[in-house]
Amino acid sequence: VLGRYLRDHGFSTTAARDGAEGLAVIKDFRPDVVITDAQMPGMDGFAVCRLVRKESDVPVIMLSASTEPSVRQRAAEAGATSFVAKPFRVYELVRHMRSALVAHRSPSEPPTSVRRSQRRMAASALGRVAGAVDLRMKLRKEVEGPGGERACVFIRVANERDLTREQGRHAAEAVLGAVSKKLVEALGEGSVFWSESNELVGVMGADRLEDALGAARSARAGWKDLEVEGVVVRMGAIRYDPGPQLDVDYLLREGRLAAEARSWDEEPIEVRRVSVGQPTSSHP
Repeated sequence: VLGRYLRDHGFSTTAARDGAEGLAVIKDFRPDVVITDAQMPGMDGFAVCRLVRKESDVPVIMLSASTEPSVRQRAAEAGATSFVAKPFRVYELVRHMRSALVAHRSPSEPPTSVRRSQRRMAASALGRVAGAVDLRMKLRKEVEGPGGERACVFIRVANERDLTREQGRHAAEAVLGAVSKKLVEALGEGSVFWSESNELVGVMGADRLEDALGAARSARAGWKDLEVEGVVVRMGAIRYDPGPQLDVDYLLREGRLAAEARSWDEEPIEVRRVSVGQPTSSHP
């Protein structure tokens, strides 16, 4: 089914029934991107990924029904480029594929293997945070549950494509990875997500919003070690009272609009107060 969908969107595909057959197909087919399940009969996806990495730097996207952080960590350590949790929307997988292809075809790389390793390690932090499906589940529980005012912070690299083309495949993801690490330290695991729009989203009580903003900004010091120059980061936030009438898509849209309003170097950032049946407004 997935192969038919990808062919309809301009990809040429071939399939394998298990890991061993997949490795043989990769040698013959010489793909631009590999998609593998984590759990397969015989050789699992982690073993496939490690063996592919010995021969090639082709992007590998790993799929898994598990959302455990340890599974994401195993995928990153095996060399997976991206991790997509099931169930997923096909457009989300295609976004990961196109992003991986753009990055892989970039001729630019950091000047030393040490720098490449540092960037890859920073980028791997993204593999330890939950994805789009988990974000929607978290927000659904938040809006339907009891409690006081809630908040979300949205962070994205606005010039991701330019960074990839000019500074190498791991530049933008290394920046987001550095930010995600600081956010997890401030908010805890299970509160930070990497969405389908390639942005970081932190979910918290409104009283923790300033902590989250400060933690995100503190990641900037780590960029010097990564030698990523000219990064344009957008950051915004929303505040809302939980209520069953709040729509998750509405919250996400308002958060993204807040992030687009100004760079995180500008003060104050956009913070939108979102409520049911009322127009949104911004305030410091």
